[in-house]
Amino acid sequence: ITDITRLQIGVVQMKATGYGNIIERIGKRKSVSAIFFVITVLVVLLCWMIYVTYKDYRKTIVTQQQKQLLTISNSISRSIALFIQEKAENSKIIAGDPKFADIGDQIRRGSISEPVRTTLKVFMETQKNSINSVHLLDNKGNEVFAYPSGYKISQTGIDDSRELGMERVLVTGNQYISDACKDETDIFFINIYTPIIHGN
Repeated sequence: ITDITRLQIGVVQMKATGYGNIIERIGKRKSVSAIFFVITVLVVLLCWMIYVTYKDYRKTIVTQQQKQLLTISNSISRSIALFIQEKAENSKIIAGDPKFADIGDQIRRGSISEPVRTTLKVFMETQKNSINSVHLLDNKGNEVFAYPSGYKISQTGIDDSRELGMERVLVTGNQYISDACKDETDIFFINIYTPIIHGN
């Protein structure tokens, strides 16, 4: 083998060694890229799992809170209904008092007896934490007595909401409880109309 041949063999060996180094470097880079890709996928999956878990947790919390609020609102609704029913029953007791037996005659005379006024005042005083006022109306809806406003005969009639209550009572002969309304100070109230039936 001549020196030229040896040189050529050496060049071939050097080229082979160089290619080997390049392939090794490419392999290392592919390994690093693969590891980076796997880490990226894992991070994305972890973020997705956290989001899904948070979403489910939030949905569960909102559902539980809605159920609790519904339970509370139902409880409050029942309490209000029982409260109103109690006031309605109390007004029926007052309307059935024997002192009101001749109330029709008293209204026609334009003079409400002291026992009737006292009964209404006592009723109002015992209920003043929950009742704003008590009114005695004739069969046309005119106010003939009011407490705490005092004795009063009105010739001007009544407002539309009270007129509806009077109409219901006159037509059915039964007690009527109005829908909730707002007064001028934005406070909700209801009216309870109880007929006084003693033959007049």
